Order: sequence, then structure tokens, then C-alpha cells
Amino acid sequence: MNTDRATAGYFVLSWDNPGDHEAVLEESAAAEFTSPDRWLLSGVSSYTRTGLENGVYYYRIKGADGRWSETLKVEVDHHPLPRAFMFFSLGLVLFMVLVVSLYIGHKKTGVQPA
Repeated sequence: MNTDRATAGYFVLSWDNPGDHEAVLEESAAAEFTSPDRWLLSGVSSYTRTGLENGVYYYRIKGADGRWSETLKVEVDHHPLPRAFMFFSLGLVLFMVLVVSLYIGHKKTGVQPA
């Protein structure tokens, strides 16, 4: 069983899909796929999953041949809130440095808008 870790708030499941065949994608919180969520997908070879809470999720897909794929285990572990605020703050500081640099550069050149 493959295991992946998702921290960005989304992840993309992808598979080989020759032609426009329908596939059934299942998601479950249990490795035994008790009470799975199902999606019927036609003619696609990827599915973006978002909005999940922290936890472990299992995925499998049934292709045109009627067989289930190997199970994929995905551990969703979002960035902690302090880290997210740190990223936001760093972005704000860099944005302000850019704005101030552009303002000072404009003042030094003395170029006036037409």
C-alpha cells in the first residue's frame, strides 16, 4: 500500500485511463472501505481532493476491467496555525518592502506620469 502525506490543503489522485472509460473512485476512513464515499468518473485520469480534515484516508479505483486498484493511503496533516500565520506575515513584510522600494525608486528618478 502506498502512503502519501498532504499538508497543502489539497492533493491530486491520478491514474491511467485509456480512452473514455468510466471509473469508480472510492474514499474511506477505514482500510476495509466500510461506508466509502463513491464518485463515478468518466474520461478523466485525475481527481483533485480538497476540504478534508486532518486524518488518514484510503482510496481505490475500479477501472473498465472491473478490478479494484491497489489501495492508496493518504495522511492529511495541515500546517499548524502558527506556521500559517508566519507564512502570511513573511509575505506581508516582503510585499511592504517591494512597495517601499518602488516608491523610493520612483521618487529618485523624478519621472512624472504623462
